[in-house]
Amino acid sequence: MLRVNLLPWRERAFEKRYRFWRGLLLCGIAGCALWLIFSAWSTQRQTASRQQQLSALMAYQLSLQRQLESVQALGERYRLAEALNQQSDAHFQRSLHVVQRLRHLSRVVPEGVWATRLSDSAVQFRLDGEGVAYGEILALSKSLRDAPQLPQVQLQEVRLLPAANLSFSVNARLPSGDSVARGD
Repeated sequence: MLRVNLLPWRERAFEKRYRFWRGLLLCGIAGCALWLIFSAWSTQRQTASRQQQLSALMAYQLSLQRQLESVQALGERYRLAEALNQQSDAHFQRSLHVVQRLRHLSRVVPEGVWATRLSDSAVQFRLDGEGVAYGEILALSKSLRDAPQLPQVQLQEVRLLPAANLSFSVNARLPSGDSVARGD
């Protein structure tokens, strides 16, 4: 029989299979390396993109915060202006009531009576004066009582002065601001 040496053929087949599997393994490793490189590049791009978005959002947040601070400052100035406006309105109303009382007083003071002192606070009106006749002082007190601005008038005292004149004092409790505004 013929003796055939199959060893070289086996070695070539083994070598061929070895190269095939080694190539396949190297292709797999190269594919993994490419995939890792691509993943790293993609992740880097996404990170840069997110960093830009974050920077834009931070700038937007800073802008909104500045706008909020300016709105709060405007709100505070508005509240201050509103408080000043209310104080001004209250002062105006008080001044208007004082002018109305003075106008009424100027209309009802008789010829023989004159005022020497006038005080007008938030709750009380006081008129000190002198007169020639007691009847004129009583007429002034009654006409002051008839005014809606001075509903509670009281003639406090009438004294005879050394110069033959009469000194008098009239007090009136002032109504609250609401009742004066309504005309009560």
